[in-house]
Amino acid sequence: MDALEWASDKADSFGHPALEDLATDRRRVVLASAHRRDAWPHLPRIARAFADIANEPNTRVIVPLHRNPSVRQAMLPHIGGHPNITIVDPLPYLNFCRLMRRADIILSDSSGAQEEGPALGKPTLVISNVTERSEAVVAGTARLVGTAYDGVCLRSTSA
Repeated sequence: MDALEWASDKADSFGHPALEDLATDRRRVVLASAHRRDAWPHLPRIARAFADIANEPNTRVIVPLHRNPSVRQAMLPHIGGHPNITIVDPLPYLNFCRLMRRADIILSDSSGAQEEGPALGKPTLVISNVTERSEAVVAGTARLVGTAYDGVCLRSTSA
């Protein structure tokens, strides 16, 4: 966690030209990502959830989109071209740490974000039905929200 604190202050930029205005953008920032294999069948619905979040007033969703073609093909039709969604390639670690620090909330299936988001004091919603980082969920600093999207919220597919 000390390294995370150090790293989040060391990057001099957010690491992508599309994020240059992020320091002055007054909108709420949602850092959103999904890429794990167990989420693949749900990626189109997860992407629609990201788009619906981006439709909220005064909200910007930033999606560091995994390079895997299966992930991109499932998600881009739903989030590409949305005016309040900024899609970037995965960022170098220092830049990603700075982005997590800037975010108002983190929505991800990444095990790293499940630990690092709460460590930075960011509300963290875990797009999964299970987690290997249960400490954050038990402590109440992260919440499992599932992978199914019903047009209202993400929810567990096992419930």
